[in-house]
Amino acid sequence: MILKRTDPDLRALDTLLTRESALLDQGDTRALSALIPEKEALLDRLAERSEDLRDLASGDVALREKLGDLRRRLDRNAARLDTVRHTLRDMATALERIRDRHGLGGLYGAAGTARAGDPARATTLLDREV
Repeated sequence: MILKRTDPDLRALDTLLTRESALLDQGDTRALSALIPEKEALLDRLAERSEDLRDLASGDVALREKLGDLRRRLDRNAARLDTVRHTLRDMATALERIRDRHGLGGLYGAAGTARAGDPARATTLLDREV
């Protein structure tokens, strides 16, 4: 494997991306969050050395291919993480709506007076006939 004879940061990135992908497959958001500081530090170190790495890769086809593979994996994981982020945000919004509709916050306004209508039976897109 090319990374065994190359840079320790590139090996670390390869390992981290493999772990991150496995955690995405498992849906382990807590463990994914724990990887963030390590990933940021590693990417910062590599960014500082990007010109040197580019120079090395210009004369080494195998290294150039490995860097391309790491970039593709980084991009793929980033897209998957973005999907998880959007999904979690949408779930939090839906739970907030459910809480507001079925909790006392859905029955009474900020002044403590009853809200008009039946907030527990607010029509949503899912309630409508298609």
